[in-house]
Amino acid sequence: MFGSSPEVVSVPDVDENADPEPDGEPGEVVEDEANESSLDVEEQWGDLQAFVARCEAEQVELYGLDPADPNTYWQRRRDIERAQPGGREEVLARFGIPNIEAWQQVSRYFEAKWSRFEQSPAGGSKIVVDERFAKARDRQ
Repeated sequence: MFGSSPEVVSVPDVDENADPEPDGEPGEVVEDEANESSLDVEEQWGDLQAFVARCEAEQVELYGLDPADPNTYWQRRRDIERAQPGGREEVLARFGIPNIEAWQQVSRYFEAKWSRFEQSPAGGSKIVVDERFAKARDRQ
């Protein structure tokens, strides 16, 4: 999908494997209780949204993955992770991905795109992985 390959940029990491919240929310990334203020979380959310918008505006190469379907990302990620040490470059090349940095860019895009901002009634805020993304991860 998309087409170009701009420079790899840094964005806040989204931990799609984070433990769920007690209320069952998958993939928590940032909590106010972890010494983060709501403003910091809002800034990180803004950074994530800007990153997604920039990737889409620049038509970042997604190497055949559908940004609207997290299953395509998770299947590809599983294929890459199953490669033997030293064999990842070969698997990446088989999918037309030139290097690990390009794959990391794609991963960051999907993680950011499939995250959402939540505010609690008590005033705290956090960035969480969208449950459809988490379900796709769990199916793979």
